Amino acid sequence: LHLSGNNLKTDGVIQIAESLRNRSTLRIINFKRNQITCEAGEALASVISSNNRLEELYLGGNKLGSGAIKIATAIKSMSSLKVLDLADNNLCEDVGVELTAAISANS
Repeated sequence: LHLSGNNLKTDGVIQIAESLRNRSTLRIINFKRNQITCEAGEALASVISSNNRLEELYLGGNKLGSGAIKIATAIKSMSSLKVLDLADNNLCEDVGVELTAAISANS
């Protein structure tokens, strides 16, 4: 699913995320540059945790901030994830801690 650069914003991504829940066939999700804020983190985490085949997740160029903590927590149990792009999201130190734990859990 490639929807980068579409100005979907937080509400649009939350709606799409709700429709994607329990669709375990997606291998790539790309929501780069869509003006997503931290509120979308929980909805995206739900999609991520319900998909055991997801290999690539692109969320760069948004405004996730602390919302990425939920995403980092969700990827802890994902052995299929090979690419995670959270570049340019104004992430806080807490996100770094959770991402470190997620990477360690999948090593």
